Amino acid sequence: MWGGILLAIGAAACQGSFGVPMRLKAVEDHDITALQFTFWAALGMVASSVLLVPWADISAFQWEGVASGVLVVASMGTAFGAISQLGLGVAAGLWGGTAALASMIWDIRMNPDEASSPDLAAGGVLVTVVGIAAMAVNGRYNEFLNQQREEAAELAVDSEDEDIVLELVEERRLSEDRVMDPLSAEAMKLNRLPSFGNGLVAAVVAGVCTGLVLAPRAFVQLPSATYLANLATGVGISAPVLILALAIIQDGRHTVFPSVASMKVAAPLGIISGVIWNGGIVCSTLAADLVGLAWSLPVSQSGLLVAGVWSIFLFREMALQTVSVYLLSSVALIAGAAMLASAR
Repeated sequence: MWGGILLAIGAAACQGSFGVPMRLKAVEDHDITALQFTFWAALGMVASSVLLVPWADISAFQWEGVASGVLVVASMGTAFGAISQLGLGVAAGLWGGTAALASMIWDIRMNPDEASSPDLAAGGVLVTVVGIAAMAVNGRYNEFLNQQREEAAELAVDSEDEDIVLELVEERRLSEDRVMDPLSAEAMKLNRLPSFGNGLVAAVVAGVCTGLVLAPRAFVQLPSATYLANLATGVGISAPVLILALAIIQDGRHTVFPSVASMKVAAPLGIISGVIWNGGIVCSTLAADLVGLAWSLPVSQSGLLVAGVWSIFLFREMALQTVSVYLLSSVALIAGAAMLASAR
């Protein structure tokens, strides 16, 4: 049993850390897009899956595994997009809760007779939805506070009048203690709402794709290592196709064809991120095999707390006023995942 718990802890560490390379300053300095990063992350995932070969039956090819790989690439692209818009902590909380909800709804839908406690499942859904909503509203408010601080700092830097600088710095300090409705007209005017909205949608889509990554496995009987090898094949097939398709539809300011300088940064960081992502999938899959979802899902779901630690202490993405709500929302999401898993 302890082996499964340790694997679930490893999954949590990986799921909370794979986005760290994306948030490094070098990525922003070289204007590396989420699509570019996704390509290299997919490559890292495929390369690291070679380690599964000794335990996998390579001849047992199944298209269900490839379908899982396509879902992984979709999850990667939207997850990195959400990270770039919302920051690591908020994005991880949103897609983590959505993933647990999508996974368990799919499982209950496919195996309705195995639901031991419908009331517990309904409670788990409610707690998870509340956690996701709280995470979203808190993230919205955090975005507003960060924008306020950025604008105050820019004004202070541009001003040559020392009195004005001191006044602006003081206003910036006071603004951190000021409570404002994040949906008010003033907040809407000051905050980058389109950026937050895009990030919110990306995080939810990433969560749905992540939660359904192993859904196709229900239609085929394969050992975990063999199925994961098929999944890696799907990643290798779908990633270049997706990137090429999106290369044709460029988004104006960015292009999916990077410069040599940016590629030198994106390649190693993206590959590292993909290896960590793959570690999370392998650990969570094996943990579920060993101890079941009732144990593995809540433990691996605590990866959003790991992401929160990176977000708060390394990248300083969260204003102090929003940290407590983030932690409470995280606890709610973990509790909801535990309730959903126990209801099977």
